[in-house]
Amino acid sequence: GRKSRKEEGEEVKRGRKDQTAENVEYSMRQKRAKQYRKQIQVLKTTFKFKTPIQCVVDDSTILEATNANYDLVKGMDGIVQHETKYFVTQCCVQHLYDSENQQAIDLAKRMEKRRCGHKDTLSSFECIKSITNVDGENKYRYLVVTQDERLRTSLRNVAGVPLCFLY
Repeated sequence: GRKSRKEEGEEVKRGRKDQTAENVEYSMRQKRAKQYRKQIQVLKTTFKFKTPIQCVVDDSTILEATNANYDLVKGMDGIVQHETKYFVTQCCVQHLYDSENQQAIDLAKRMEKRRCGHKDTLSSFECIKSITNVDGENKYRYLVVTQDERLRTSLRNVAGVPLCFLY
């Protein structure tokens, strides 16, 4: 016959899949990906970002990624989850040549160069700040990927500048 509610509840409990550390990590990854998608959607509706999302990467991030053997492009694609274009400014490329880290230079060569128009090589802080903060707004709709804490703090005061960094 018919099972009591208590027996049905016990049967359901036994049939439920135990959450292992791997399953929890996977579900956390899905949650984080959903949050990233929502944030990009807010940028698209509020600040009129369009695909491909334009990511400006500074020299400190490229150096950090190569030192940590981190695939920067794959990691950023996982965050943005849209078609992306990666840019590196002329000043940042010059800093990479000065560092003589060939692996970092090769990574920068795979990205598109963004003309910054500076006659003398500026610090990456000044260079990226000048191209993203145009009259107090992110005119060219760049997503900035930087390890520089000063730059992130400075760009937080500019409306519509999304920031990414490596831990």
